[in-house]
Formats: sequence, C-alpha cells, structure tokens
Amino acid sequence: MKLGICFNASMNRQKYNPPAEAADILTHCKRLTIVSTTDELIDLACGGPNINYFEVA
Repeated sequence: MKLGICFNASMNRQKYNPPAEAADILTHCKRLTIVSTTDELIDLACGGPNINYFEVA
C-alpha cells in the first residue's frame, strides 16, 4: 500500500489546489504524505495495520 505522494509542480492542481503560499510551502517541504482513505490515515497515525498497540503521551 502506497501511503504518500510527492507534491510537486507536475501534480494535478485541479485535485489538490491549495493557495499559492501553501503550494510553495508544500513544494519545498522535505516530506509530505497525502492519504486517500480514512483507513490509510489511521494506519499512518497508529503505526500500520500490524501494530497491536501504541503509546499515547
């Protein structure tokens, strides 16, 4: 399962159409993950589908 994509100048700006200032920040960030589903977001936040526990601090 691929959880992330790169935000760059060749992306479809109709799907991800942030304001110019946000687009500049996203274009120059070192790492960006955009998830497509709620399940992907939960897996990313909780360490993946094979993790049975996680620490909340």
